[in-house]
Amino acid sequence: MVLALREGDLFDARFRIERLLGRGGMGEVWAARDRTEGDRLVAVKVLLEKAARKRDLVKRFEREARIAATVK
Repeated sequence: MVLALREGDLFDARFRIERLLGRGGMGEVWAARDRTEGDRLVAVKVLLEKAARKRDLVKRFEREARIAATVK
């Protein structure tokens, strides 16, 4: 699945996308509001399509997400 986020989108029925924070060779990072957490400001990172086709990059992305999820 190819995911292209834009300002104002609702992602995963939970995150209201606000603005693009950065883009690199592997993905994009967006500022968003978590509607299930009282509109808490969060960062949402998505892989670019070309990176999502590479198994090693997907594993790296997943590992990074698990580590980031432990940060409060």
